[in-house]
Amino acid sequence: MYELIMTMGVILLYMLVFKLIGTSVLVLLGQKKLCIHRETVGFFVYFAIFQAVYVPMVLLRARFHLLAYGWLLALVILVLVCAVYLVTSGGRSPFFMPKAEAGTDGRLFVFVRWAVPACCALFIVFLVLQQYLGWDTAFYMGNMNEAIYTDTMYFYNGNDGTLMNRLDLRYALSGFSMQFTIPCYFLSISPTVMCYYGIRGLGAILAILIVYDFGMALFEKNATHAYLLTAAFLAINLLFFSYSSTSLFFMRRMNEAKGYCANVVLPMVALILLLIYKKRGRHLWALLFLICLGSVGASMSSMMLVPALLGLGSVLIAVKEHRLRPVFYGIVCALPNLCYVALYILNLKKVLVFKI
Repeated sequence: MYELIMTMGVILLYMLVFKLIGTSVLVLLGQKKLCIHRETVGFFVYFAIFQAVYVPMVLLRARFHLLAYGWLLALVILVLVCAVYLVTSGGRSPFFMPKAEAGTDGRLFVFVRWAVPACCALFIVFLVLQQYLGWDTAFYMGNMNEAIYTDTMYFYNGNDGTLMNRLDLRYALSGFSMQFTIPCYFLSISPTVMCYYGIRGLGAILAILIVYDFGMALFEKNATHAYLLTAAFLAINLLFFSYSSTSLFFMRRMNEAKGYCANVVLPMVALILLLIYKKRGRHLWALLFLICLGSVGASMSSMMLVPALLGLGSVLIAVKEHRLRPVFYGIVCALPNLCYVALYILNLKKVLVFKI
């Protein structure tokens, strides 16, 4: 029970930190009126900053406790900087999203405003109770346990515990597992509990917020339609689930980086591209760059999939605007992902090897 309560507290703390960071970034970019949840923005900026601390440490084969304490110090500084910036930047209620239009039917809005969030909460509870244990999930748990009990990062195979002869950058380049191991390390939470309840629950919350924001963008800030789109998203995943559908990643594998890629990273990139296409604010390309910067930290699968989605989206925007500048912006946004690709290929071809 202690571990479950602490895990719920960690989720709440993550959401508060994400909100603080996301709000600071949107205020800095002049996007305070952008109708998008601050938590989703903060999630990517958080991982972008974490990667800057994590990647050098893992490549230098540093001990895990150095990462844990180093990131704790960095996080305290980051929170203080964001808090001071928001206090000194002025403006009214920077933490709150702009008000949306309720919709044409007031009674319908009141109903969905309460019914849909309640259904979302019940759905998240149902989702975290899906105790799926696949190869990847077991591998994550193995890596997290390795970090806690051996004070190393990716020295041992996550599944069988054998000592590796070199770092496998297919997994080591992303700080996803190690980020969620840090609260386990400080609060004595089992990685199994964190994987099943913490990582899965946090990912589900972020995914639902992004779907709602999609509704706000598609239906011109009509909150009723955004709520209904969210309800449809839940219903489709629940009623049409199969092991050959994309709902597999939401219903069963939301505690893995691939689940985050499918339900958080790619939808968020698509959402910002949609906002750019609809000309919903200034500096959105800068916001998209920050999201790409943190995408690999959230999932190694983003290394290739995000540039592919960016390429498609930037070409469509370029066709609409009748100029090539969006293609150039798309390439710039994809540069962080492409740098990871280059590093991974060099390691795969044994040009750049990090021996243990």
